[in-house]
Amino acid sequence: MARVMNITRRMALTGIGIFVAMPIHAQQRNSTSRVSSDILEFALLEKSAVFEVVASSGHLKETRQSGQRLIWRLKERPSEQVFQITNLSVGLLRSETGSQVITTFSTESSSLGYATPDEVKVHIIFRTKGGVALHTSVVGISIKCTDKDQSVHPSTDEIPGNIASNVFANVASVEIAEHPEARLPGLKVLRCQ
Repeated sequence: MARVMNITRRMALTGIGIFVAMPIHAQQRNSTSRVSSDILEFALLEKSAVFEVVASSGHLKETRQSGQRLIWRLKERPSEQVFQITNLSVGLLRSETGSQVITTFSTESSSLGYATPDEVKVHIIFRTKGGVALHTSVVGISIKCTDKDQSVHPSTDEIPGNIASNVFANVASVEIAEHPEARLPGLKVLRCQ
């Protein structure tokens, strides 16, 4: 009789555990229901964007806007756009002494039916008039399923002190390009539901 009661208690505790766990599992599924985790696909950047850098003042240089945008397309179906990054802006702010240069990067992202499970990493390459790379930084951007443009939180970076004044004095353009991931056939993307 005691053995039957122990089995009955275990079954009751197991049943209660299942009912307690079910709502938690359902909430997790609902919070991610906008992304289909069934099919992982890969996307490639259509082409990098190059911006001319102009001086706004003696201590501030910014990229000139001319409608550039970064568009990712499916690797297997290049005619299908996955997402885009628009309103790209890069600035360089030099301290009064000239020994410190802070860079800023701001943009907006637009899901075109896909999201990324990981951040999209892009290279920001500061170049001379002749195209020589002076400095490179990497920025991460999250792409979520949404029906409207998402403002990306601006990021800042400090250029190392030993090259800061050289970068500020000689930068003529900024190229924004895809960050290559070794061993991957492209950027991982998931279709929005």
